[in-house]
Amino acid sequence: MSHQLLTPIQRVHLRFKIAEGFSPSAPINQWELFAGRMPQVKAISQAIGVRGRHAILYGERGVGKTSLVTVLKDIFSSMEKGGSGKKIAKVNCDPGDTFHNVWKKMFAKIELIVEGDSSPPKVLQVSDLMPPVDFGPGEACNLCEQASFGGKGVVLIFDEFDCLPEEYRAMFAPTIKELSDNSVETTIVLVGVSRDVKQLIAEHASVDRCLVQIPMPVMSKDEVQEVINKVLEPLKMTIEPSAMSTIVTLSQGFPHYAHLLGQESAYVAVDSGRTRIAKDDVNVGIKSAIENTRQTTRTDYQKASEGQRKGTLFPQVLLACAVASVDDLGYFSSADVRDPLQQITGKAYDIPNYAQHLDKLSKDVTRGPILDKLDLGARLRFRFRNPMLRPFIVMKGLVDGKLNGSLMEQIHKTTHSVEEQPVRPSRK
Repeated sequence: MSHQLLTPIQRVHLRFKIAEGFSPSAPINQWELFAGRMPQVKAISQAIGVRGRHAILYGERGVGKTSLVTVLKDIFSSMEKGGSGKKIAKVNCDPGDTFHNVWKKMFAKIELIVEGDSSPPKVLQVSDLMPPVDFGPGEACNLCEQASFGGKGVVLIFDEFDCLPEEYRAMFAPTIKELSDNSVETTIVLVGVSRDVKQLIAEHASVDRCLVQIPMPVMSKDEVQEVINKVLEPLKMTIEPSAMSTIVTLSQGFPHYAHLLGQESAYVAVDSGRTRIAKDDVNVGIKSAIENTRQTTRTDYQKASEGQRKGTLFPQVLLACAVASVDDLGYFSSADVRDPLQQITGKAYDIPNYAQHLDKLSKDVTRGPILDKLDLGARLRFRFRNPMLRPFIVMKGLVDGKLNGSLMEQIHKTTHSVEEQPVRPSRK
């Protein structure tokens, strides 16, 4: 089929399958469609399999944490239906939640069969047994024990854990400790946006022996390629190496952009009657990818780049920040921006010429703040508050003709330069 033009009906059919296979707007919810992340899958699975062990999955926004726990829920739910697995439930934490009502949401998803001496068994939700007030770690542990009684245990996934107010997040440490000390057949999995565990759970040291700490970095080059190939292979579509390399470089390891660029590039190829994706298809698809990037990302960029007067340097400084070399934590210095800015503008700028731009981007409410600023005294370090902005700004720079070949080569070399952090198992 790749050696002849597709018929109109074949194009419509493939477009539907492409839309079905790639998932840039929603988490993956089926194991068959999931790609990569095997170290994290194994670590969480092992934690679930050991009594008294729990897990915390953390990483930047947009790296695929929700997709991972969703497909795990799919796997264990299937096992539960077969009578050989654990009960599993997942809730999203909200900023307005308290310790009491986040557990109420969780326990409302777990049924409990209560048998009477003479009356027929009743099916209750565990939330029905919750006290209306004075609900703390002890009460949560007692109900977890009841929920797991007579079965093979329960797995409770608290997603968006970072959204829960800090005072209530802190109450999970003693809860986890009590569950572990009493060997309750309950596994808690906390999932949240964070660069380290301390940002999510302040008292993590007290549960270090029973808490598996699982960092979720951006995807590796191989994982991004797996995402693309896993969708294309069943469709009998192929992709040129140069096209795949461009998608890997531009996505910078974020699943959203890998799916989005793969989808838009495949559309372009199919609309041209081909089943092989070429580099030119990716280049054409970038514009659609920009238009279909998450609204919050596009709004943040527009807010940060717009100027009140003509000739403002903010768009160019933002682009220079997006292509600047970064350290292992994503930080760049003011000096790292200088050479990219010169290549983008064709003019030589010293740091004082754009230092005010970096300062405003890191604190000006009218523009963000879009950058985090780290003051080390001798020099300042910056990084994007939302790291998903970097790929978007790079793609926007390409479409606008602001990036030359040497800058793209620099992005290609540094895209996957940060080594993946190892999973930290518990010491129990």
